[in-house]
Amino acid sequence: EITTTYTVNVQATLTEGTHSCPATADTTVTVTVNDPFVTLNPISGQAVVCQNGSTTLAVTSNNYNGNLTYQWYKNNQALAGRTHDTIMLSNLTSDEEYKVVVTATVGTCTSTAQAMVTVSVLNPTVTTPTVTPSAPKICQGGSVQLVASADHENDGDNSVITYTWNPALGLNTTYGNMVEASPRASDNEAEHTQTYTVTAKATITSGGVTCNATKDNTVTVTVYNPAVTLADITTDALNNTICKNGSVTLTVAPSGTP
Repeated sequence: EITTTYTVNVQATLTEGTHSCPATADTTVTVTVNDPFVTLNPISGQAVVCQNGSTTLAVTSNNYNGNLTYQWYKNNQALAGRTHDTIMLSNLTSDEEYKVVVTATVGTCTSTAQAMVTVSVLNPTVTTPTVTPSAPKICQGGSVQLVASADHENDGDNSVITYTWNPALGLNTTYGNMVEASPRASDNEAEHTQTYTVTAKATITSGGVTCNATKDNTVTVTVYNPAVTLADITTDALNNTICKNGSVTLTVAPSGTP
């Protein structure tokens, strides 16, 4: 605010014959110049979030004159009730542009400044992984290679897909899309099943923010463990002795699990 005072001097002269009578009067007026202004710092706050995430944006002034008021906009549309220096955004699902207009007011005079930021939403996607073979069967002591495969659900998704397996029992590794599985049956089991869970995880990182999406599938490996026990061989010959060119019947009685 700048004020300047002006003075006006009025002089009057009355002349009568040879007489001249002067008179003076002064008056003043003060003019006030209102000079509102505002300059803004860049909008602060997390400008990259995960799908359905939230963030708080804030604006500050580095120099201003006057009373400040605020109005936030989304894609150039005014947001009702968003008239403070901060704004909280939640359940974000797509990239949007946010702008704040700050007005400095002195008397009836105003001045405005604005700042903008684009909030980006990271949305990694992944399909349910398939496992090949889907129903593997092995013999005791054997192994089978399990291969998992998943893809992105959305075109243009540039996230990285990784795989983890559990439990680790019988696996040569728990990471990667391909593992070697060699589960074992216990000695008294003719058949054993081992179920593995594979988790496909899509990961994308930007602006210091990492977002993930996961989906699981299972595969069951069947292990066959046949066992056989032989009793002593018996013969129909006396003392297991026969004559030359004779014959004998040998008998054995196996037992166990097929």
